[in-house]
Amino acid sequence: MTAISPYLSRKIAILSFVSIILVVFIHAKTVDFIAPTGSHFYAVNFLIQNFIIECIARIAVPLFFAFSGFLFFATLTPTPAGFKKKLSSRLRTLVVPYLLWNCMGLLLLLVLQSMHGNVSFSGEKLIRSYTIVDFLGRIYPHPVQFQFWFLLDLAVYFIASPLLYVLLKLTGPV
Repeated sequence: MTAISPYLSRKIAILSFVSIILVVFIHAKTVDFIAPTGSHFYAVNFLIQNFIIECIARIAVPLFFAFSGFLFFATLTPTPAGFKKKLSSRLRTLVVPYLLWNCMGLLLLLVLQSMHGNVSFSGEKLIRSYTIVDFLGRIYPHPVQFQFWFLLDLAVYFIASPLLYVLLKLTGPV
């Protein structure tokens, strides 16, 4: 187990903050709402937004995964007990909130569908006609709260981390 220095912790915090801003840029694409297509302003706006969103800001998500993986393994004692402790911690901080928010999303959809005469939204199947397979499919791999795909993928990687760790130890450094 390695302690993380305050200097490194501060660097990660600053890069995380920048990554948060970049994620906001990724989701703030307004090019289609500002000017009619075909105008010069549209073309310039499209080029600028596309460059920022598709070239610069796309580094944010891999950075978040890298930070998460680094922080997971930097403070890990690579023993079965160490993995168990880390995984139980991640279960509490990732999986439980993920499941809770998805269940609340399903409940909200059920209420909205009921309020509107059992009408589905955006082609969504009616919640009351879900099978157990439909419910499980809305938890993994297609969460109701699609914004939480990051938590879902992160949880899958953390659950697979003991296997990944052993595979990396067996193959050695690249």
